[in-house]
Amino acid sequence: VAGNAAASQMYGYTEDELVGLQSRDLVHPDHHDVIELFKRDAGQGREFRGQAVSLRKDGSSFYIEARGTAIGIDGREYALAVLRDITDRKKAEADLERVNGELQRTVHELQRSNQELRAFAHIAAHDLKAPLRGVSHLAEWIAQDCGGKIDKQGREHLRLIREPDRQSLVQGHTPSRP
Repeated sequence: VAGNAAASQMYGYTEDELVGLQSRDLVHPDHHDVIELFKRDAGQGREFRGQAVSLRKDGSSFYIEARGTAIGIDGREYALAVLRDITDRKKAEADLERVNGELQRTVHELQRSNQELRAFAHIAAHDLKAPLRGVSHLAEWIAQDCGGKIDKQGREHLRLIREPDRQSLVQGHTPSRP
């Protein structure tokens, strides 16, 4: 492995120390398959793109994105790779995935809650119809039995009771007085 000053800083090795290392020394063992994929693609003359977990000199790990290919110099094959530390991006992706999961759970809870509210509103509306019908019948009987004894304003009140705007009543509005 040979690397520039940026690679030395990223991995915590001096440039001279990097020269004595193999790719496997810098890649977490769980990601050694990425090295094999790189060799395969480079050996076939294709550009490689991939991600892996790398190891610093102090043993800490970080995510990298690698792009590279094989190049020939003086009749020898070399692998040329550009590595970028993508640890912050991976953390952001994990955070985004976590937040999306929480959001999906919240949406599901809200949908369930709205469904329960619709069911309750349907039951409440149904339960209100019978009492409203009873009040309407009572107002009709009063109008029939006492029609001649009730003044104009009383008849209007009875009409409002018999023929209410039920939607307004359900929503909590009262009819305006004439």
